[in-house]
Amino acid sequence: MKAPELYSKHFISAIEKTADKIDNPIYVLYGDMSILNLDQYEGWIIDKGTFASTGGEEVFTKDWFARLFISLQTSTTACILSYAQYSYFIHQLSKDFFKSRVIVIKDNLRRVFPLQASTYITDTQEDDNNVTEIPVYQVDQFKSGDSHYYIAKTPEDDLGKYSLNAFTGTLDLQICGVIPPGGELLDPFADDNEIDILLDQIISGKEKTPAFYIKLYEKQPQERRIKELLRHLNAFLHPLKKSIMLVIEESLTEDFTPSDELTSLLQEYWGSGATFRPITLYKNPSMSGETINISQGKVVQTVIDEYENVRAGRSFRDIFLTAPTGAGKSLLFQLPAFYISKKGDVTIVISPLIALMKDQVNAIHQQRGFSKAAYLNSEISLLDRDRIIEQCQSGEIDVLYMAPELLMSYDIRHFIGERRIGLMVIDEAHLITTWGRDFRVDYWYLGSKIRKIRKYSEHSFPMIAVTATAVYGGEKNDMVFDTAEESLMMHSPHYFIGRVKRDDIEFIISNYTSKAKDFDKHKLEQTTKTITDINKLGFKTLVYAPYTSHVLKLSSLINHDDDISVSYYGTLDALSKEQAEKQFRANDKNVMVCTKAFGMGVDIPDIQVVYHHAPSGLLPDYIQEIGRAARKTDIRGYAALNYSERDQKYSKQLYGMSALRLWQIKAVLKKIHDTYQNNGHKRNMLLSVDDFAFAFENDGDDIDQKVKTALMMIEKDYLIKYQFNVVLARPKQLFTKVYSKVSAVDLKTLQKEYPGTFEVLYHDNDGSKIILFDLNELWTRYFNDKAFPIIKKRYFERNLLSNCDLRPRYKLSYTFEDKDKTISSIRDFFDTLSLFLAETSGRFFDKDSLRAALKKKYDDKTAKQLANFVLSTYSDDKKSHFLQEKAGVPKQYRVSINSYGASFSDSLKKLGELINSNDTNKAVRFKSKDDSVPFVRIGHLIEILDLGSFEMRGGDNPMIFIRVNSPERVRKDCFNKNYENILYDKTKDKHEISSELMNHFFTRHFTNEERWNFIEDFFLGSSLDELVSKYPGKDPKSIDLLEALSKKPVQKMDINEHADVAHGKMTYPPRSGTYTFKDHLTIGEETRTIKGWVEEDSLSLHQLAKDHTVYLDAVVYTRLMAAIEKDHPEYYIKLLALRKMTQIPGYKEPTMAEVVMKENPIKFYKWWVAHRDEVYIPMKDKIWLFDMVEKKEKGLLKKQDKTYIDKLNKK
Repeated sequence: MKAPELYSKHFISAIEKTADKIDNPIYVLYGDMSILNLDQYEGWIIDKGTFASTGGEEVFTKDWFARLFISLQTSTTACILSYAQYSYFIHQLSKDFFKSRVIVIKDNLRRVFPLQASTYITDTQEDDNNVTEIPVYQVDQFKSGDSHYYIAKTPEDDLGKYSLNAFTGTLDLQICGVIPPGGELLDPFADDNEIDILLDQIISGKEKTPAFYIKLYEKQPQERRIKELLRHLNAFLHPLKKSIMLVIEESLTEDFTPSDELTSLLQEYWGSGATFRPITLYKNPSMSGETINISQGKVVQTVIDEYENVRAGRSFRDIFLTAPTGAGKSLLFQLPAFYISKKGDVTIVISPLIALMKDQVNAIHQQRGFSKAAYLNSEISLLDRDRIIEQCQSGEIDVLYMAPELLMSYDIRHFIGERRIGLMVIDEAHLITTWGRDFRVDYWYLGSKIRKIRKYSEHSFPMIAVTATAVYGGEKNDMVFDTAEESLMMHSPHYFIGRVKRDDIEFIISNYTSKAKDFDKHKLEQTTKTITDINKLGFKTLVYAPYTSHVLKLSSLINHDDDISVSYYGTLDALSKEQAEKQFRANDKNVMVCTKAFGMGVDIPDIQVVYHHAPSGLLPDYIQEIGRAARKTDIRGYAALNYSERDQKYSKQLYGMSALRLWQIKAVLKKIHDTYQNNGHKRNMLLSVDDFAFAFENDGDDIDQKVKTALMMIEKDYLIKYQFNVVLARPKQLFTKVYSKVSAVDLKTLQKEYPGTFEVLYHDNDGSKIILFDLNELWTRYFNDKAFPIIKKRYFERNLLSNCDLRPRYKLSYTFEDKDKTISSIRDFFDTLSLFLAETSGRFFDKDSLRAALKKKYDDKTAKQLANFVLSTYSDDKKSHFLQEKAGVPKQYRVSINSYGASFSDSLKKLGELINSNDTNKAVRFKSKDDSVPFVRIGHLIEILDLGSFEMRGGDNPMIFIRVNSPERVRKDCFNKNYENILYDKTKDKHEISSELMNHFFTRHFTNEERWNFIEDFFLGSSLDELVSKYPGKDPKSIDLLEALSKKPVQKMDINEHADVAHGKMTYPPRSGTYTFKDHLTIGEETRTIKGWVEEDSLSLHQLAKDHTVYLDAVVYTRLMAAIEKDHPEYYIKLLALRKMTQIPGYKEPTMAEVVMKENPIKFYKWWVAHRDEVYIPMKDKIWLFDMVEKKEKGLLKKQDKTYIDKLNKK
């Protein structure tokens, strides 16, 4: 029997089973009508002409509806309709009208069906929001190879009186040991569509393979629906002499010998003596905790092999790696990236933190000698971004780092042009399933984006996801399969699961019961005393605290008598973070007090003690944080904690701050439904975050994240319930209002033919107008048959309206603190730069040389930013640029044409035009992309020199794309008092389970071995009940942490072991250790004693010590700071900023300015306005303070400070 005949037989059997249930039944068939052979029931098919159609309104017209209605009303026999026909029929008539006669028969094996090529709507669908209004019974359309498909909505349960499946037989899957050569591996747990397409290929006769293989992981949470589906499918395939086989998860093996080519590649970039290190992984984590040491090279070779499989047109697999400490995570994907570069292809690395991607790219340049790597993030200008993208498209950049939000925002061709992707890397992939404090909603959407790139853009490439420790399997706590299969939709990945247990970290945990009335105060005092005493023992200590306010208070208290600690938290400015890390790394400060912001990508090898003020996350967070200890192999670390059950309040508060409420999710759903109802029942819609703000009024500044998370939870909940996207949302925010320049004639055309779509902003000198053009309004009123991105694309290509020329413009906004100072400061900078360029004329220089020259006039942070500005702005292949770039590490530059004087004069001229354009301290210009370049340069200089602010915008009113594929299901849930969201419940359960686990782990007394076994079993998928039963623990025990630690050895690294030790050329003689007054030091060309530098040039000594980890003893450092305070008071105040200890009325003792400002902004502001010269407030903090003052006490803000609030309100 052939497949189409067998397929038809199942539908006929279902019809026969229900023939006597209803008089004159209406059969609605959900399946592939193009292959159904219903000869014996041909007379029941009401409309044969449209029965197999996959079209939309152009086929199922109002006339068609009228004819069908009459036929159904007058029929005296059974009737057969396709699901497509009936969907359009009830689209114009209540489904209840014929409901009592309807019997639905479903193809329950799939929801993806062949699509007639003539009804395929779009050519490219990498982005969901490119889809126009598709037929009402379809969710999506796509192309796979030469075939077209559509995803069908599943029929609602109450569509008819009866509903039954066509395929009811089941057949268990047989188990085989290994996949034979040429065997096809399927992964239905990651991609449902794979089974659907396979079934279509079998039925159409294109697929001849007799057996298909599915890899089974024992601990993988498996949807019951998919397991049942496979048994039904296996039963269908059996008469066709085909089958589905289960392949049991294989164990890792040690044997691996790197090829000469691979070893040569390693040594090319990691040094001539480099060898692959062993990594400790679980041999088969589904079976036991047995570990095995495998070579880094095996992982690298696996990635390269999968890349080569793609190049050869073979099937390929992805790679999922949880990297244990010391695994050399970066090498595992960077070395394949260098290999892929040699083949001419691109590696894209998705990284969550700006600092992390900057550090990795800098390390690639400086340590690996690989110059073809770059990063894109929000810190670089639009011009620099365009330059890097051009370099990537042209082959000058082969490894491109970017944030997930950026990848989500563009078609992949925007970054790589016509080049091929060789590898996609997802770094810190655990963020996808770290619900709560670290959750990044854009990470969750990555899988859908990458899947569409691979499916619709004709890009095939392997993906490697690298994470910290993650829970392997289990029904409630799983992170590995949730990340790899559900979120990232990886192709049958290779799993490399790193060992969790750390033999070099010992737990020292004391349990106690606190009856303190003021528990917060008690905890601060307890931690302060503990850390002060630990410091006296000599341990290098990392202190984690839940909140920034804790960090500030603890730092102030710990440093009260002796300056022993530095602090680090999310909102701290980048330079202060860098300085804090340097001081801690170099043992200049023995204690780091921080929030979890000090974590990802930080590798300081000689931390011995990790102390928690209170645990603030889930158990995986805690394990990752204590894992910062003992990174160096011969150092022993200690996880120390004074724990009271009352400590749980902090993690509960943090969860409460980040968690959504069910009523908020339902409110978002209701807003979507209302928009659909009020928008002419159009399924595609654009909504702004502000449209949902009513549901998040008390959630602070995190509304954007909350709205996106709510949309994600709605989408995933429906996907689990109905196996298709009832609601589809994409976090990419599209500008719907754009700036445009039009002639007076074209303006009249717009007023006549497209009224209400624009607003005139500005009258230009040449008679033209600048308008704010509302593309969303134009789309809704005049072009709603097109997809919105197509409208926007045509606008920027200047072919949107045939009778009107709309010329896109950028809005450039400037705010000047002091106009005269702005002109003189920028002139001084150009003079300084001109002098340097004249001195280096004819020879090459590097970034460090330029930075050193600028540091003679500017502080380190400003000099660094100015050097980056100069080299990125004036070195290019464009004729207007005067610096020639020489490839290498570090890159070299020299003046190629002596046109810099004219360039600087032109910039000063344009600056003068801006400043003199009006009497206010603001200026606005609307420029085309090319014309904006010199004005953008000016803006960047204004911000770098702290002379004001600059903003460049391409439009206004960013919107989120949403599509409703089943309005009826949304309507029901909006009015369902018992509405439930599976993902919300899962997240809530996960937190509650974690809280119970944490409490059991910390309140019960365990040996060190028991604690690590508990942790290992948890990470290998054991449930709460299993863990509590296996590890009951003993009664709580209070111990003296200090006494316990006093018996442990203090182990500090020699300073020369640190990667960023002072360079020999900077010191004389080159040395390690601490400098005293008698020692000599060379800076530039001059050598003096330390005492001489302190007395004669304290500023140069401080900057060198800060930048190059030159270590000064306590007496020297105290004298140096006193000299800087005396000789360079402005530098000193700016250096300390809000960390300065200040005596403020109402505080008994001098207190850190930042602590006072955060605790009582009004009191601080009243004091500060009379003492502005005593405390320097960076611009970001100043804006925050002024905003708080304006909100809390209207009229208090001084006139000179209102410009900051104006800027904030404008943004």
